[in-house]
Formats: sequence, C-alpha cells, structure tokens
Amino acid sequence: MKIWYDILDEVKEAKGKQKQQILEENKDDHILKDVLRFVYDTNVVTGISKKKLNKKVSTHSWEKKISVNSRIQSLMCYLRQNNTGKDEDISYCKDVLQQANHDEKEWLEKVITKDMKIGITKTTINKVFPNLIPEFKPLKLTKYSSELLPKENIVMPKLDGNYCCIYSNNGKIKYIARSGKEYTGLEHLDQYFLHDGVYFGEIILLNHFEEHTKDFQKSNAILNSKGNKSNLGIVLFDMYLEDVLFHDRYQRLVQLFMVNNYDFYTFSRPNIKPVTLMPIYAINVKEDELMDIFKEAKQKGLEGLVIYNSNNIWKPKRVKDILKLKGENSCDLKVLDIFEHKNGGKLGGIIVEYKGNELKVGSGFNDYDRDYYWNNPEDILGKIVEVEYFTTSSNKEGIESLRHPVFKRVR
Repeated sequence: MKIWYDILDEVKEAKGKQKQQILEENKDDHILKDVLRFVYDTNVVTGISKKKLNKKVSTHSWEKKISVNSRIQSLMCYLRQNNTGKDEDISYCKDVLQQANHDEKEWLEKVITKDMKIGITKTTINKVFPNLIPEFKPLKLTKYSSELLPKENIVMPKLDGNYCCIYSNNGKIKYIARSGKEYTGLEHLDQYFLHDGVYFGEIILLNHFEEHTKDFQKSNAILNSKGNKSNLGIVLFDMYLEDVLFHDRYQRLVQLFMVNNYDFYTFSRPNIKPVTLMPIYAINVKEDELMDIFKEAKQKGLEGLVIYNSNNIWKPKRVKDILKLKGENSCDLKVLDIFEHKNGGKLGGIIVEYKGNELKVGSGFNDYDRDYYWNNPEDILGKIVEVEYFTTSSNKEGIESLRHPVFKRVR
C-alpha cells in the first residue's frame, strides 16, 4: 500500500488532469484525505512558519517508535489543539521530524507550515472528495468600462476596508474573509445579526476619520491582531436573497437594520453605529455625471465607486453588471527576481525594487505569462516593467510600499 506522502509526490510530478486522476485512484486512503483537509482548509492554522520551524529550541528523543501513519495523525491532532506557534509546539514538531526519514521529513514540514505546492486547488480536491474543503466563492466586481454602464444603475462609494461575509443561522454568527478564513474577535457585532441571513460588507475602524487608506491600514492591523477589536464596525452593502433584484435586496437591508447611512464624504458624523449601510450617491446616472461623482469621491479620499445594475441577481462569481471604478496609478520599476507560483511549476510573480526596498508583485500575469517567464526568466529579470497600483503606504518603520500592485507590461 502506498504511503500518503508518496501519493502526494506523484501528484506533484504529474501534469494537468493526471493530478486529479492520481487522487481518484487513491480516494479510499483516509490518511491522504485527512492531510489534504488539514493543509488546504484555511480555517486550520498551525502558527508555525518555515522561519519558526528553523528556530533553535530544546528537543527530546522519543524512545517509542510509531508508524508512519500514526506519526502524521498524531502531528495533525496536536497542531489542531496547539496552534499558537509557541516554543513547546515547535519542539514537539521537531521531535516528530527526528523520527522521520528524509523523504517523510520533507513532506511533514510542508504539513506543519501548510505550504504544499503540488499544483492542485481546493476545487480539484473537492471533485475527488466532495465537500472536503470549505470553498468560499464571493461575488466579484468587473473593472469599469463605459460600454458596461447599465442604464438602470445605483452608484455607491467603494470603501477601502476588509471584505466580510456574515453568516447568521439560529444565533450562530460567522464573519468570513474573501479567502474563506473566519475572522475572530468580532462578537460585539453579533447583536446586529440576529436575523438569519447572509450579508456582505466592509470592516472599518469606527469613529476615526482620516483618508481612507490610512484608516484601512489601522483597521487591518487591528483585525489581524489578537487584541481587542471592539472599535471595528461593518458597513453593509448587499445581502443574499435568491433571485431578488439588487434594489430590492438593498431595501431589505434598510428594513432589517433601520440605520442611517454614514456620510463618507464629510467624515464628520460622530459616534456612528457599529453596523451601518453603504449610502446611495446617485441613481440612473450617465457617464459624464458618473465621472463628476468619481472626481469628488477621490478628492474626499475614497477608494472609488461601485456601480450596480439595479436589476442584478446575486451570483457567486465575477459579474459584469456590478462595476468598480477606482482609477489606478502606475510606475516603472526594475525586476530583481522571480518567485514560483503556490501551485508550483510556473511563475508566481516578480520582485521589483521600489525606493530601495523589495516589493512582490503577483497579480496581472495571465497563464501564458506565468509559463513563459518561468521558463524564460532572462526575458523579465533585470528589465523595467510597468506596475499599476492603488496607492502608496508605509509600515511602522517608515518603509514605503505600493498597495495592490499589478503587473502591466515589460517596457
């Protein structure tokens, strides 16, 4: 019988549909199934990165030897319960690794760090093992173009916050990120979502009125911390109602939450409620009117606008009847290096130099680009490329970077 990591090694080396075929051939292997669930479920965390795993900590030699299958099961069981990345957890992992041979150790490290680049996705896994990995598929917007502007439209601000999907069912409420990972520490908002339903909004910093990019940096730091998050709120812009038009969905939000819209233009309204609604700026505008609204929004520090088709039906995919209008900046930067895609065997992105610092750019490459530049790195390394970005930012050390960098072309 094949060992779990031998099967994964075969998947890694296989091409295209052969990867799924190998999983099909081994779908009765419960150890393989458990490993895939552990690694690919974003809600399972270990708290241990590659850097942490290399940390020097005290270890122990186990006298009792256990089987290969028992070893991986014990490791995953331990990390599900102990996932804060403490020294004792790192020590436990190192103890397990000491028992493994070279090949097994390599794969155990991939499991511990949840960094397994073998060229498959959650979708592929779920085709073989139905519903094994939770897949979150949010509605996605299309970049604005004049020919897509619907005649019956509703214009709203585009807020620079953290996208959040709120599931409410029988008093149990979950806050889900675009990646499918669950946000924690937002229990102070539960009282607003006692009506069962699925709602969509942006997480923002309450009662803090700066230019929105600065607000985002602060709210994002709080959201991803383990500290108190009671100063975070949510601005709702949509909800899921099957086969219901957008203008009716929005009116349902108004009825359910009975809150006044926060005026994002003035930044002057104090003590806004933790849960409020995205305001409607205009209805049924033409393009010249839209551009005037957009210019005003940008002058006020907003990220941009969202233009809904009033008759939109909610679908979990990219749609062409909800448009985002942001307005991008661009700059020319030198390529220092490339890095591999998370699925392996192709370009993940480039590393460019920006104001003396290294910056990763992973978006903007099509499938051809990713294959071509991975196999012909000399055609991009050392070259000048155009990078489009939303805005600039600085970390606590004052190091400048670009928000949402996107590769456009080699100069």
